[in-house]
Amino acid sequence: MHKILFTLLLLPALAAAELVEKEMTVSCGDSAAIVAAIKTFSEVPVWIAKENNGYTISLWQNVDKKTFTMLKTDPNGKNSCVISVGSLFTPA
Repeated sequence: MHKILFTLLLLPALAAAELVEKEMTVSCGDSAAIVAAIKTFSEVPVWIAKENNGYTISLWQNVDKKTFTMLKTDPNGKNSCVISVGSLFTPA
């Protein structure tokens, strides 16, 4: 039911939107190695969400340096992709 409602609400917006293909840099690899690399920047997970397809999105942050990394991890937890990194992270 939730998927149907979401689709009905989103469909008009998608019909009006012009979708264009963009090239984005995404780095993927072994989850343990990526998390170890993130920890070298003293970032810790502050937000985790599970998608309907089983993938996990997590936001890592270093409060003092105001840096962040966003990961997408496969359902088995073995592989992750860094989908965004940046600085000047502030809560909404």
